[in-house]
Amino acid sequence: MEKYNIRCYPNLFSDFITITIPQKYTAKSYCLEIYNISGKRVRIIKTAENEIIWDGNNETGRNCSPGIYFVKPSNINSLIKILLTR
Repeated sequence: MEKYNIRCYPNLFSDFITITIPQKYTAKSYCLEIYNISGKRVRIIKTAENEIIWDGNNETGRNCSPGIYFVKPSNINSLIKILLTR
């Protein structure tokens, strides 16, 4: 299994989290999908950047509840666990 070296920091976060994906995986635009613990997608961010900042808000701009979330880049077979505190 390939290691993708995706970084999420700080991981416990309350205001925002920075998600960094190696540049070799970001040559084309892709989606960064964020799911809550029950598997519901709460946010999708379309980008071609290798550094993405998520503010902890859902698609409608409302604060997501504190808890465990998962980050899934559409261009990589990887799932990263993050923890949102408020």
